[in-house]
Amino acid sequence: MEVEILEEKENPLLERKEVQFRISHPNAATPRRAEVLELLSKKLGVKPELVVIRRISTLHGRSYSSGLAHIYQRMERLLSVEPKHLLERGKPKEKAEKPEEKKPEEKKAEGKKE
Repeated sequence: MEVEILEEKENPLLERKEVQFRISHPNAATPRRAEVLELLSKKLGVKPELVVIRRISTLHGRSYSSGLAHIYQRMERLLSVEPKHLLERGKPKEKAEKPEEKKPEEKKAEGKKE
């Protein structure tokens, strides 16, 4: 996969850089947000936690995707401007831990002890 920066625009009011990009991915599906985030942060030399991917889109049958990302200078500004659902996208979901069920042998052993 290769990232090409199409346009970079400074937004001093919101203390961010707005970047339009294109990712070529021949013979592969649209890349996941986590992969795009990693590629963009390396290409632009910024911390991945300061990058928010606003959108990624691929036209049917194309081997490239276009997208928009916002790169912030400070984490406080990022948290105050970006919607929470965008901050959660691309992150692995935490599974709720279920209480471990006891095996039948353990239940029998407990019953004998009492």
